Amino acid sequence: MRADLLQLAAELARKEVPFVLAIVTSRRPASSAQPGDMALVTADGEFHGWLGGGWTRPTLVGGARAGRA
Repeated sequence: MRADLLQLAAELARKEVPFVLAIVTSRRPASSAQPGDMALVTADGEFHGWLGGGWTRPTLVGGARAGRA
């Protein structure tokens, strides 16, 4: 796990700023993501971290903005 993302999550939680913390728990072949990869996305779409593939980031950011990630 990335300590920097967990620290950012703790800071945002203290400030009551909405965010999504996504962690890869499993994968299927041809995914570049690995279990344990993680990213944090704020409600305004700011992305921190890495989750792999070209569709992952826009899907996660879109879900975070819509409040359904």
